[in-house]
Amino acid sequence: MGVVRPGIIRENENPVFINKLDESVLKRALLLPNDVIITQTGTKNKRDYGFTVIIENENYLLNQRISAIRFLKNYLPKFFLYYSWTNLFKDQYFANETGTVGQGNVGIGAITEAIIPVVSLKTQQTIVQKLDALNAETKKLESIYQQKINDLEELKKSVLQKAFSGELSSPERASSANDGRSPSGKNKNKKSLQGRNKTMGQSLVKNYLHIVFSIKHRQPLIHPPVEAELHSY
Repeated sequence: MGVVRPGIIRENENPVFINKLDESVLKRALLLPNDVIITQTGTKNKRDYGFTVIIENENYLLNQRISAIRFLKNYLPKFFLYYSWTNLFKDQYFANETGTVGQGNVGIGAITEAIIPVVSLKTQQTIVQKLDALNAETKKLESIYQQKINDLEELKKSVLQKAFSGELSSPERASSANDGRSPSGKNKNKKSLQGRNKTMGQSLVKNYLHIVFSIKHRQPLIHPPVEAELHSY
């Protein structure tokens, strides 16, 4: 279940392949394109499950503690997908949570008895189109911020390298030390002090990087698929 995240299946994380399967099991467990799956187990009171994603490829099998939802033609799977990311759905879903202190579970009844919006197919299509556009913009912003974070990380490494190699020593300190040489040992002291300033870096260096970002015009473009990872920075 750890490979299922909001809107994403991490296919490359510990995949399991099955060559042969009983026909009765295959009929019951085979997922079809446009099915929506939802995870049912996680940490109690953490809401770190209940993730939904649309099946886009063939040959997926339903795993334990994951339910599949299949819709009629007049209800768009993606419309439900976006609704399932809202607190309107999550509050219903997790109100049915049971389990021990460490592990939380939600049964199939929380899904089959959930109240969902019913609107015309045209209205669904309009809403999905708008949310798709916002989702695409969110991913674009995420990519930009990730690049900026990578650039800042490289800058940090560069600053640390210079700090510990002595390249960040204060010019004023070096100049002051050279001005204190005695007339009798002018050349000798100059050589000695220059050599010392060249090899001695600062012993303690602190670099504070404060990253502040905001969405243009304060638009609500950060959606559940990327919210947790983006806010972790």
